[in-house]
Amino acid sequence: MKPHPDAVCARCGDVGKQRWITDLLRGRVSKIGVILCDKCWNALMQADGPVWAWFRKYRDELDEDK
Repeated sequence: MKPHPDAVCARCGDVGKQRWITDLLRGRVSKIGVILCDKCWNALMQADGPVWAWFRKYRDELDEDK
């Protein structure tokens, strides 16, 4: 099955899929949906510092848009 053409990783631009990340934001736990490839997802799950820094910046930009 071919991936959906709009499913590109928000971090690196490779083919990815929707992932849900549980994160603590301003004192409450929230789930944030983001499209990530397997490589970026694995790095995030292994607590890679630069990837988490990117995610927090991405999350904050989404929060500003609301």
